[in-house]
Order: sequence, then C-alpha cells, then structure tokens
Amino acid sequence: MHIIKNQIINTIFVFACFIFAGKNIHTDDYDINSLIEYEVKSGDNLKVTNRSGGLIRAGEENSTTDTEINAILMWGTSSDSSEDSIIENYGTITAARSTIKAGSYSDNTTITNYSGGVIKNTDDSGGWASIEIGGDNATITNKGTITGTHANSHSIEVQDGVTGTKIYVDGAPTFTGEVELNNSTVAGNTTMYLGCSMTQDT
Repeated sequence: MHIIKNQIINTIFVFACFIFAGKNIHTDDYDINSLIEYEVKSGDNLKVTNRSGGLIRAGEENSTTDTEINAILMWGTSSDSSEDSIIENYGTITAARSTIKAGSYSDNTTITNYSGGVIKNTDDSGGWASIEIGGDNATITNKGTITGTHANSHSIEVQDGVTGTKIYVDGAPTFTGEVELNNSTVAGNTTMYLGCSMTQDT
C-alpha cells in the first residue's frame, strides 16, 4: 500500500496528486489546496481521509470559475477500471463543480460524509452536483452537509445508465439541492435508506 500523508500545503498546484494505474493508494489529509486535488485514472482501492479541519479544494474555496472542478476525481476505461475507492470526509471538500466525481468505470465507490463534514459546489450557475456518480454500485452516506450554492444545484447526481447506488442518511444531515436521479430507470436502480438515529428533518 502506498500512503500519502499531507499536513499543511497552501501552494496551489495544477495537480496535487495524479495517480495513473496505481493500486492501494491511501491519503490522510489535513489542509491541502490545488486546482485538481486528486485525480485517479485506472487505479483501484484509493482511500482518501479528510480530517476534521482539513480542506481539499479545487481552486479557490468559494470559486465560481467553471474550470475549477473535481476536488476528487476517479475514472477508468473499459479495459482498465478505477474501482473500490473510499472517500471519508470529516472536514471540507469544495470545488466550483462536480466536487467529488466517480466517473465512468469507477464501480464500488464508497463516500462517507461524517457529522461536521461539508461537501459543496460553489458555481453560481445551476445544474452542477457536489457528488456525481457515473459508476455502478456506489454507496453514499451523509451525516453532515452536502450543499450547492445555486438554487438549481444538486447535492448528489446519479448519471444515466448507473445501477446499484445506495444512499444512506443518518444523524443530523443537511442537503441543499436535490438528489438528481435523472430518469425513472436510474431512480429504479437507486435505493435511499433513512437511519434510525436521525435527529432532524432533511
């Protein structure tokens, strides 16, 4: 397993971490800023843990620049997928658009946003999502805040053709923006679970 531990890096990079065809990458973050924080192509078993007080961002924190996208991006190809990624957030993850994107051939992605965690998109035009799912069998758990700036922003978007998505809601979660399932086929292949310990309306 390759382990990357980042403490405080305030310089803006084009790519803070670009991983091509890597396996078993584990990162543990406290405060990192970059144009695209993590891009993983054809790499299985990525694990990113963003600690309380940590910041993972694409560009400026409240950017409305449409090129400052994908604070975390996983994607693959038909011959070399990017599967089994785990994203754990206790801090803040932010981008103008598509803040966390599990793209094509990124099956079995698990994203957990814990109490106190914030995942947000900040573009002032509508139609963009904080979490975008393009791979099958994703699991998303929200106990914190998933939000978008624009009135037509999506908290979560599941793309056409995606199956097996599970969305768990528990604790005191906040969603700003709808969970966009695009069509009845995607909706029929997506399951939402409401936890027994919820403490507020969502």
